[in-house]
Amino acid sequence: MNIAIIYYQLVNSGGGERLLIEEVKYFQNKGNTVSVLTFEFDKRSLFGQKINVVQFKRGKSYLTDILQLRLFFKKKPHDLIIANGAGGAALAYLATRGLNIPYITHIHGSKFWDRKEKIKYSFLFRKVFDKIYYSVIGHQENYPKHRNFSIIEKMKLELRSLIEYFGVKNSLFLITLTKQVKWELELMYKTKTIVSRPGVSKEFYLKKNISPTKDIIEMMEKIGNENKMILCVNRIEKNKRLDLVMKAFNELCNKRDDIFLVIAGRGNYLSEIMKLKKKLEYGSKIIFTGFVSEDDLKFLYKSCDIFVSPMWCAYGLTPIEAVVMKKKVLIANDSFVHEILCKNPLVKISEPNMNAFSENLLNLLKTTETINSFKMELPTWDSYFDKIEKELHECLNYSNQ
Repeated sequence: MNIAIIYYQLVNSGGGERLLIEEVKYFQNKGNTVSVLTFEFDKRSLFGQKINVVQFKRGKSYLTDILQLRLFFKKKPHDLIIANGAGGAALAYLATRGLNIPYITHIHGSKFWDRKEKIKYSFLFRKVFDKIYYSVIGHQENYPKHRNFSIIEKMKLELRSLIEYFGVKNSLFLITLTKQVKWELELMYKTKTIVSRPGVSKEFYLKKNISPTKDIIEMMEKIGNENKMILCVNRIEKNKRLDLVMKAFNELCNKRDDIFLVIAGRGNYLSEIMKLKKKLEYGSKIIFTGFVSEDDLKFLYKSCDIFVSPMWCAYGLTPIEAVVMKKKVLIANDSFVHEILCKNPLVKISEPNMNAFSENLLNLLKTTETINSFKMELPTWDSYFDKIEKELHECLNYSNQ
């Protein structure tokens, strides 16, 4: 098959981009030709991988973007489109009218997982808003229940909401990562949604030779073997709760003098976070690495004593990778990767506040239990895409009858 993946902004280096890369590799290994179509591109988002990226010039209007995609699909026929998000589904829907190209859509989190997204306030979702809003504490933390819009803003919001609604509704099916988000999407769109959970690759399990960079080696020498390392891997953005981790760590330093906090990632909130670091009594024990390579990341996993993920997040790959590396893990109770990690005795699920996080970190530092005796089946990239491919074949066979 000739497959196109629509990924409007390929500029970050997070879980979504890692999933994209694994998806390209999976379908290519199955003998398909795969292209990634994007309107904004930063090659760092590919984690050093070589994939076929087709970058379009971002148009002055939404219509221009649609026309560019439509011309592309008319010149180069495709058998399948994989859209990302409701916006990607809308582009696929409008760009392929009359071209008979089926598409499926990844929606990792509903509109309620994006604090800036206005569409959740649409008239279309008025009947389900309260039910979804009050189901997750992070929803309530990150945006208000009510917002006021000008008449023009409201008209634009409702129009975009309607376009995206039809885009999502016309997908063969939706793919999401957790039961919570499946529930939200089915309330919002009443569309077939499957839950398939990504995890780790075979390479992650099997790769033994790791070559960390000089900076990471020097950082570990600074921390020293006699001390404990708490690791957090996150984009440095306002809604990632890095301030919570830093404050909880600072509080913990009053009880333990043998700990360091390492935060790996980059983002547009770094200057604000650095201001907080300077204010904290034990800020000198908080280390920022910036962007890390795959080898650096795996080395950090192996070196840390506790992995912490404070995010309000519909899923989360990094806690799974930390569990695979047999590490103690602390996650927020509104990070819904807990659906599959909650039975692990070395995974603590915490209320997202400073006291709870600090207490749970202390308890994890004290525990001598090991993960070796506990066996659990964790998802892999292969199991994730196998489920999608099976559903895809069933839908395409049905639609071709």
